This record gives sequence, C-alpha cells and structure tokens, in this order.
Amino acid sequence: MRVAIRVDSSAAIGYGHLSRTLNIALELRSRGFLVYFICRDFESSGVHWITAANFEVVKLPQSRPPRVVANPKPKHLSWLGVSLDEEIAVVQSALKERGIVDWLLIDSYALDRRFESAMRTYTRKIAVLDDLADRAHECDLLIDGAFLREAGDYSSLVSKRCKLLCGSQYQPLRSDYGRFRALAMPRRFPPKTVLVSMGGIDSIGLIAVALNALAKSRFANAALVAVLSSRAPRIAEYQALGGKLGLKIDWRFDTDDMPLLILRSDLGVGALGVSAYERACLGLACVTAAAADNQRENLARLGAAGAVIAEETIGLALERLDEARFRRCERAAFEICDGLGAARICEAMQSAALR
Repeated sequence: MRVAIRVDSSAAIGYGHLSRTLNIALELRSRGFLVYFICRDFESSGVHWITAANFEVVKLPQSRPPRVVANPKPKHLSWLGVSLDEEIAVVQSALKERGIVDWLLIDSYALDRRFESAMRTYTRKIAVLDDLADRAHECDLLIDGAFLREAGDYSSLVSKRCKLLCGSQYQPLRSDYGRFRALAMPRRFPPKTVLVSMGGIDSIGLIAVALNALAKSRFANAALVAVLSSRAPRIAEYQALGGKLGLKIDWRFDTDDMPLLILRSDLGVGALGVSAYERACLGLACVTAAAADNQRENLARLGAAGAVIAEETIGLALERLDEARFRRCERAAFEICDGLGAARICEAMQSAALR
C-alpha cells in the first residue's frame, strides 16, 4: 500500500507537524507501506530530516507570497506561502505524476475541506492530523492526539462516515518512547540535570527566557542540556547568553537520542507540542510554556491535570516548584501518553485500507 504525506515545516510553522508525520511514516514503513512526502522546502525547513530517514520528498515549487487576505480562512492560510488555488494545483500534479495512493495524510493548519475535496481523485482515502478543531474537513480518518480531546469536538466539522481517533492515546511518538517507558523512574529533587527544549527553531526566543529564569532560580547550579536544530537562527546569541550567566550547558543540535536525554534528566523546561508528550511519556516533570497562541488551550488542560508545571512565566513556575508538586507532575505526566499512538494510527489506516 502507498501513502503520500503533505506536511510543511519552517521557522513560522515549527517542526512539530513534520515530527509527528515522520513518526507515523516510520511506523507505516515498518508495516510494509511505501511512503513519500510532499513538502515546500522553506528556509529553515526540516526536509533534511525526512531525506535522512530515507524517504522520498517531492519539493513543491516556491512562489511569490500570496496576496494578503483580511481574516483568512483557515486562520493559518498564509503558512502555505502560495494561494490555495496554486497549492491545490501543484499537489494534484505531484499525486497525478506518481499514481493514485491508498492514503493521503495531511498535517497542516492551513488546509481544510476545500483542499481535501480537491484531492479525492488522486487517493483512495484521506487522513488528517489536527489539534485545533477549528475548521471543517473532508476526510475518512481524523487524528487529534491532544490531551482530553474528544470526538464530539469534531461533530460539526467532519461527516458521519469519518472515523475519529481523539485523545492523547493517539499522540504519534517515535516507537522508542513506548519501548523506553519501562526504564522511567522518579527523578532527583532538587534536580541535578535540567533538559531545556523549546522546539527545534525557537523562533520567539524562549530559550533565552528559560536560561535567564534558570540563572535566577535555586536550580542555577544544575547541569543543563539544551536541544536545538542546527538551523535555528539565534544559536550564537543563546550560547553567549549561557556563558554570560555562568550556566553549565551541554548544547545538542539535531540530536537523535531525545528519549535517552529525557530519561537522564531530572526536570524539563520546555515548550508545548510533540516534545511535551515525549517528556510526559517518560515521566519527566516539566516547566512548560506555550510557543504559540494555538497551544494555549492544550497547555491549560495539561496544567489543570498537573501533567505540566505552568504559571504566568517560566521564572514564576521555577520559584513555586516544590518537591510535592514535582512528584505530582511526574505521576500525572506518565499517565497521559504511553508512546503507542503511532501504532494505533497505523493500525486504523491499515484496517481501513483493506476494506
């Protein structure tokens, strides 16, 4: 069976969409599916991660920015970098050239049922990854792995024949996380090692916020491990700041051993997104901040459940963190995600494709 995946990554979009679709692609390939990606190779994109995993990438042509539209629908339409009509045309061409696929998997806040309906001629089934529940879809399978997401949140946004996989049991993590859960155990408090992970690009400078907050906290003497993409735009600035603050920082770029880094850390300071579920899966208590407005709802839900440590600022969260809250967060985080979401998604795709 053949699967095409339409996903983008950039400084504006982030790497979360790419990361979760790549996790699904790896699981699909392990089950015998033939998978390729369709992406725009924006500046600071993560397309190199896809090719490094030995998947084909169809790179869509660059274009002049589309005309600015007041109140665009979907709200993130500008993330395409082209008009919706041009997007539809070039993706149809890419699919037509390679022949009909069994599944087209789409992960983009910029696309909705208008795009999906236009793809029906070129694929037998359509799957959509989402976590906003803010627009209508024309698909056979919709996956939303956000914590406490319910099928009812999409009742008016998809047809009755669409199968819904909702909730953090469907969060698509790399298979390593499910395997490594047996190694997770309570961490040290006060923490001796702190993992700082604010997304691959960190386009809004959260690492600087985190470093300043840690330097002023009672955890300033902890060993820090800071994770970034080598394509992040402010690496030299962050490294200089760490030196100025006198922090002990082990910088990791394009790391492929995040599960081990998480297991070896006592506390996380990180952004929401796929990485928040990776940390939770391995029971790491984490001071967590939203890297974008569209993450605030999920942050509030995770915070209310005690699965992340969230306050108005990172500094305030560190100041208020005591061992009792730390232990509650470890336990709550470990319960929300078991690392088997990608396998559950692929089983649903495999089963539906055979019908």
